[in-house]
Amino acid sequence: MFHKIKSLLQKNKLTNEIITNYGFRTIFFSLGSFVIGVAYAAFNLVVALLYHNVWFGALAGYYVMLDIIRGGVLLNRYRLQKHNIEEEKRNVYEIKQYLICGVLLIAMTALLSAMVIHIARQDKTFDYAAWIIYMAAGYTFYRIGIAVYNFVKSRQKHNFTIRALRCINLATACVSFLSLQSAALTAFSTGVNQTVVNALTGGIV
Repeated sequence: MFHKIKSLLQKNKLTNEIITNYGFRTIFFSLGSFVIGVAYAAFNLVVALLYHNVWFGALAGYYVMLDIIRGGVLLNRYRLQKHNIEEEKRNVYEIKQYLICGVLLIAMTALLSAMVIHIARQDKTFDYAAWIIYMAAGYTFYRIGIAVYNFVKSRQKHNFTIRALRCINLATACVSFLSLQSAALTAFSTGVNQTVVNALTGGIV
């Protein structure tokens, strides 16, 4: 049954590329991740406005910045393919792009750290509606499982565009876990020092 479905999918040019070409598959699903990331950033922004919550506002900004980086990587990939640049020059360009992504992620981590420290010092906890927690949980478990698997797999590849995209996805997943923990502790835990737990998880992330 599986082989029949695979054979049927391979008859279509797009689905065949998705099945057989890891690089193309990464770019294709990264476009989907880009759309989902934008939607989740908008979700955090709406929550921030509804509950006057600085933390969710900061998360919305963080996700937007991650999506800008992801969008830049995808756009550069498209330009390289469109202009049919020779492989050696393309590899050098992709490595430079990979370095830039690393620098930007470090800068964004510094901003996130400042936000975590601010919340820890203020000793703030937030009261979330149940639907926020369920939405965050669904997104988080979806992202973490896929991101960790793909990140490990990408280390075996020499394509730095793929590596950059996988690093961005992993960063998104880690931050969404921090967001989920903050919401879940408030809703379901009593007698837990949330400041210490959130600070510890935030530091690890």
